[in-house]
Parts: sequence; structure tokens; C-alpha cells
Amino acid sequence: MQAVLDWSYSLLSEDEQQLFRALGIFTGGFTAEGAAAVATDAPGSRIDAMDRLADLVAKSLVVADVSGARPRFRLLETTRAYALERLAEIGEREAVAHRHAEYYRNLLGRAEGEVAARPAGEWLADYAPEIGNLRAALDWTFSPDGDPALGAALAAASINFWVAASLFNECSGWGARALAVEGIDGTREEMVLQFGVGLALTYSKGMTVEARKALTRALHLSETLGDRPYQYRTLYGLFLFTVRNVEIRAALQLAQKYEMVARNAGSAPAIASAEALLGIARYCLGEHLAAADHLSRALISLPTGTHRGVIAFGLDLRVCALCYRALTFWLLGFAERAVQAAEEATNEARDINHPVSLCFVLAVCNSLLLVRIGHLDAAESSINELIEYAGEHSLIPYKAAGMCAKGTLFAARGDAIRAEEMLRAGLEIIEEAGFYLYAPLFLGRWAEALAACGRLDEALATVERAQQRTEEAELLWFLPEVLRIKGEILLRAGAAATAVEESFLQSLDLARRQKALAWELRTATSLARMAL
Repeated sequence: MQAVLDWSYSLLSEDEQQLFRALGIFTGGFTAEGAAAVATDAPGSRIDAMDRLADLVAKSLVVADVSGARPRFRLLETTRAYALERLAEIGEREAVAHRHAEYYRNLLGRAEGEVAARPAGEWLADYAPEIGNLRAALDWTFSPDGDPALGAALAAASINFWVAASLFNECSGWGARALAVEGIDGTREEMVLQFGVGLALTYSKGMTVEARKALTRALHLSETLGDRPYQYRTLYGLFLFTVRNVEIRAALQLAQKYEMVARNAGSAPAIASAEALLGIARYCLGEHLAAADHLSRALISLPTGTHRGVIAFGLDLRVCALCYRALTFWLLGFAERAVQAAEEATNEARDINHPVSLCFVLAVCNSLLLVRIGHLDAAESSINELIEYAGEHSLIPYKAAGMCAKGTLFAARGDAIRAEEMLRAGLEIIEEAGFYLYAPLFLGRWAEALAACGRLDEALATVERAQQRTEEAELLWFLPEVLRIKGEILLRAGAAATAVEESFLQSLDLARRQKALAWELRTATSLARMAL
């Protein structure tokens, strides 16, 4: 093979040899534009590079793939290894690697300008084939022989790609390396990198100190630099963090700030996004009618089919709003409308095939809602998919939620022992990740499982812990159910009838004030059972 390649190489013209060597730098294929960019930095070289690339294809040293909308080219692995050897021998590798990294910095820089104008799936499909080259370019820039300043610029330019692809470990990893480069403090690059690191950590690791610090810094920079698109993005990132960390009043304030910025700018899409965030915050506070109004207004205006939130926020906001509308409908007593909204959210999430959006639907909507309405087989399918999919994409908080949801499924099927084990394991991960938004819900279900196992003292301590957390965080949407569960455990433990009745009546009163018919019916049933 070496002899064959030596012979073929020797027959090439000097220009062809130069291009052939440079093409070895690509990983996973390249476009004609990319080939021209790495060939040489001499003026007017683009046309020559195109001609020489055609010559190399004709001589079978480069493979052309014209099956897609944009032709791509590649070298066979043995051929590529030979090209890299020649590149190193002549001493051109560093110069070519630099041009390669510059090309991808420029390419992804242009891609940022397309985000607002193109559907997310189409945008990602165009740039996904370059992932091997992006990784290779970043590796080189941060290597001892590389260019860290170029690496920081490339890492910043790639944030949209990592977020859209739900590759959060790479997003935070490359971002952290770039933030250590001297000279970027206070720049737009720092703002972008801080946002990427903060959002990625929030999705993948949970509510860490580093995530909050990065997002707070990004918001400060977006305001200082007057970058409104990133002000929206960082406000969303901090909203996500505070909601998951059950700082509900703080989350509401961030949603209100988002709305103020959007209305001052007169941006209809941003106003719709603000309505979605306001709906989520109001839902958490147990203000279900207000939540339903906000979510309905959001869904009227949020565009269908574009899924731009996938790139800006790492989650499709329309899918998110549909999920919370499903939960709100269920609490208000509209079960059929809740199921319809959940199905719509699921279909949209599957259409875009976006990991975070799909995990969100499976965790927040399907797994919880389907168990509650008794569709246990469908719930089991959703929960198993959630656990597997979240694990594949290193989305730890969602995997933990899936484990807890599986515990609630075991409980619904009467398997209290397995329910207790699964809920306990999932809650341990939730605590580690700081994903507290649904912790009171799962603590309540764990308390029920403990009680069903006859461990009444532990069950009572657990439900009181759930009540304390719910009240302290004003996570009031679940408080009626916590109080009902507490009454059931007290009843099972043989507590005084007045204590049991007090818990049920508090639950009933709060459910009525929240217009939460679903909780009201459950508590009324428990109260009636007590009277028998």
C-alpha cells in the first residue's frame, strides 16, 4: 500500500501534492469550500484548489459523495494517514491545522447569523457532519503547538452547535478551557462562553455553583455589551436554574424581567417566550388559572415547525409550554384536554428528534401524567425510554426523574417494595444534582411507598420533609397533595382523628383556592374514606 501511494503521489503535480497533503487534516469528510480554505492562504488560490480537488477525485485519491444537497469529500483512512505523514515531513502540519481551525471558526461564526432565519433541524443537519472536524480543530488549538486565542474564538463560535445537539459535556468542557485563555475578559466571546458553560452544566450536571456563577456573569456581560439576544438567553438560563433549584419567586422575577425587555424591544417572539416562562412560574406557585392564560398566549404566538428555542435555549419552548399546559389542564380538571396537549408535545418533540426536548416531555409530562390518569402501560414505555435516552446523552437530572417516575409506576401497580427502592435511589441522584423542582412530588410518593411497606415513622418524617420543602420554596402546586398524603399516613398510623381531619381539610381548602380540581377530588375521596 505504501508503494502504491508513493507511486500515485509522485505522479501528482506540485499543486496537487500540496492540496492532497492539506486534505489529510480533515476528520470525517469536508466540503469543497473547506478544501480551498486549508489548501493555502495565498490570494486567488480558491479556484485553483477547486480544480486540483477535481483532479484528485478523478485520480481516485479523494472520494466524492454527491448524494446530499451539498457534495462532500473524504480520504480513505490509509490515504489520509499517508497525507498526514507527508504533511509532517514537509513541516506544514501546524500551518494547515491553523487554517483548518480558522475555517471552522469562520464557518460557525456565519452559522450564528443563520439561527434566527432557519428551522433548527435544518440548521443542525447542515453543520452536524462537521463535528469530527470541529473536535479536531479544538483539540489542536488547545494543544502545546496550537493557538489558544483561536481556540477561545472557535469554542465561542461552537456554543450554538453543542447546545442544539444537546452535547452539553463538550459544551461545558471546551467552554471552560476557553475561559482560561488570557485576554477574553469582558469580551463578547466571554459572554457567549459563560452562557454556554452555565446552560450546559445546568442541563447535564444540575444546579451547581459553577453553573449559577457562569450564567450570572453572562447576564451581566449581555447587559453591559447591550447584546439583547444573549440577554434573552441568559435570562432563560437563570430562569431554568432557579426553577429547578425551587427559587420560585426569583424565577418569577426573571420571567417578568424577560417580559419587560421583550416588550421594550417590541419583539413578538420574545414576548411569547416570556409568556411561557411566566406560565411555568405561575404553575409552580399554584396559580393555575393565571398559568393557563400565560401558556395559551405563548402557544398562540410561538412559531410551529421552526424550533428555534432548541439553539437559543437548548429546549424547544413550544414543547415546554405544551407540557406545562397539559399539567395545568389536569390540575384544573380537564383530563381529556391534558392528554391532548401531552400528545401534541410528544409528537412535536419526536418530530425534531431533540434529546433535551424529548426528555423534557417524557419526564415532566408523560411519565407523571400518564401514571396519574391510569395509563400505566403507556407510562412504562415513556419511563423506560426516558431513563435510557437520558443516560445516553448524560442528562443526569432527567435520568433521576425517570427513576423516580418508575418508582411511582411500581406504586401504582401495588409493588410497594420496588417503588420504595426506586424512589429512594432516584431521590439520591436528584439531591446530588440539585434538581429540586420535582423533589417534593417524589418525596411524597416515597412517603406513600414507605407507609405501604409498614414503615410509618419513616413515612411521616418523609412527608413532613416534603411539606417543609414545598412551603419554604412556595412550590405550592403540589402542597394540596402533600397535605393529603400526610393525612393518609396519619390515618394509617392511628393518629387522632382531629389531626387527620385537619390535614385533609387544609388540603381541600388550598386545592379549592388554587382551582385544582384534580387535587380536590383526591382529597375529598380520602376524607370520605376516613368517614367510613
